[in-house]
Amino acid sequence: MLKTTMQVTETNLRFRLEEGITEAETTILGRWYDAVTNLPRVPDANTKLIVLEKGDGAIPSAQYEIILLGSATEEDGLYTYTGSTRGLDFKGYEFIGNPSRAKVHRGGVIGGTVDVHFLFNTIIATLRGNGEAWTIVRVPTLADRDADITPVDGMFCYVEATDVIYIRIDGKWKVSPCPVFATTAARDTAIPTPTNGESCYVSDDGVFYDFTAGSWLTRGTSTTPNGSETVAGKWEGATLSEQRDKQESGGSGPLVLQPKYTTYDPYRYVPAFLVGSNTANDDYDQWNNITNGSFRIVLDGVAINVGPIDFSSATSMALVASIIETGIRAVTGENETVIWDTDKFIISSADTTPTSMISTTTTSTGVVGTDISGAGVDPWMACNVGTVTAKTINRAAHFGYNLLIGTDGYINPIWIDGNTESAVAGESILAGKFVRLASDGKLYIANNTSIANAQVVGWAISSAASGDIIKFKKEGIYTYGSTLTVGRPYFLDNAGGYTLYVQEDNASVVPVSLGVSLSATNILVSINRRQRVLKSFTTVSAAGTPTQVVVTVGFPIHSVEVHGVGAQIGGTNRVAPMYGKYDVTSSTYKCIYVDTSTSLNGTTTSAVMYAQNAGVSTSTVPSVNGSNNLVLDTATSGGSGQIDALLTIYELI
Repeated sequence: MLKTTMQVTETNLRFRLEEGITEAETTILGRWYDAVTNLPRVPDANTKLIVLEKGDGAIPSAQYEIILLGSATEEDGLYTYTGSTRGLDFKGYEFIGNPSRAKVHRGGVIGGTVDVHFLFNTIIATLRGNGEAWTIVRVPTLADRDADITPVDGMFCYVEATDVIYIRIDGKWKVSPCPVFATTAARDTAIPTPTNGESCYVSDDGVFYDFTAGSWLTRGTSTTPNGSETVAGKWEGATLSEQRDKQESGGSGPLVLQPKYTTYDPYRYVPAFLVGSNTANDDYDQWNNITNGSFRIVLDGVAINVGPIDFSSATSMALVASIIETGIRAVTGENETVIWDTDKFIISSADTTPTSMISTTTTSTGVVGTDISGAGVDPWMACNVGTVTAKTINRAAHFGYNLLIGTDGYINPIWIDGNTESAVAGESILAGKFVRLASDGKLYIANNTSIANAQVVGWAISSAASGDIIKFKKEGIYTYGSTLTVGRPYFLDNAGGYTLYVQEDNASVVPVSLGVSLSATNILVSINRRQRVLKSFTTVSAAGTPTQVVVTVGFPIHSVEVHGVGAQIGGTNRVAPMYGKYDVTSSTYKCIYVDTSTSLNGTTTSAVMYAQNAGVSTSTVPSVNGSNNLVLDTATSGGSGQIDALLTIYELI
């Protein structure tokens, strides 16, 4: 099929057929003239369509035919057209030649230009602002389009087989504007060689498709043609890990939409845990016989061999669980928990981030010794057939938490609670260590060896090297304990840890109470952040004569405690386990009053100490003078003597 070139209309132009033609003839001779003046006219070069024997009004004659004139030659007003197309059928705005519609016409028949049929093209030509010919084609199949048409950019072509209008753009046929297909198979038939940027709608799946990067991609699904992980020039939605690690990502330089540093919350998960079978061995006496126990387990994505484990000291199943817990922690360096629950073991990951996971136990791939996993001959732990509960998001834990701003000025990818603060580490500090804030504004490991080192502000909840930001918690549940005695008070030790006992009357040890243990691993910490000063007090007094002593403190005093008193009177040593307390903030006067009164050879002798200004009257308010010092009065009876006391003085804040 041939393309049909539509013409610009010419008013009152007529064509007189010079010689008769049969149905098959394609060479046509005729003359052009004006219907009003009857004078010859020269037609526009694009005027090629004529109607012969149209008939009257709306009723065409039997000989009605539309002809597309071919190539023209002219001599003395006689035009010869060769290669003309016969039997054109008007279809809206297209013409298709068909020899079966050609008719026989006698010489002298008058034909007119097909002006009324081309109002559509006249409008388009007007809108385009010129009188150019408008080219449009209708063909049965794609094969006809590609074989019979010499296309130019801007040409439209309607293909009956695909029911699609095509437009020629940049030397290629493209669908226009967005065709609808029943199926993707129909789409692929109609558009066998799509180019990037083409779109269509497929009705059977109700989806729009865009041809992007060599493939048809659906809109509004996980695979979108508008974004990419790595392709340059497209916007990029960063992955979760990229946001957490503060990476802009996309090695090829994408356009990033999301904020540079996006908040990420790695501490909002309940850790994964394993509940073992109730067939576990519940006789700790039998566990006592194992000194080389082992098992294998996957914790937080890392497979570990645990052992050898010695259970010879276990006196209960709770202690058996505690020993297993210690064995796991020795390998991971974390704070996993193991408890005995009536008839089974429960093992929990310590990881509260998205990486938390746990597996059932298997036989160790290292030195086996006694296989206690449950996968061996005896059940022992019976955790090889336990139930694993995956990590779960703990959304309620967001309540009361704050964002942390890092030293780079960006939001750090963590959340912290209201009892958590951060500072720069002055030395390498491991998570779980109690820390102090020094005069340089940095955190150091606290210890009980001096007043300065004992100023505990909390404990580290993350590890950090010197110079790094470290987070510490001021109070709450301390979870870094091991084999604690439930219900007992714990004190700061000499290395940033905790100890059950402290020698309070030892001047070289600063007694700092950390809190009370809630379980074998947890301490309820409530640190009194007042400064403490431990003072050894000694004074020599003549019999019955008060001696005033000023104890230099260096800060406003809140209270004073007496930890022990000794006295030597007339060469005789006396010890009185007396306790006194002076509380400045109390509305009721409380006096440090230590009396070692006793009978010696029938004579009443005593050593007394008062916290007050002068004299021995207990009605005198103890002095906290302008130099932040404690003023004490002492006296002995029954002879001159010496009074010794150990005082702990607390800051008023």
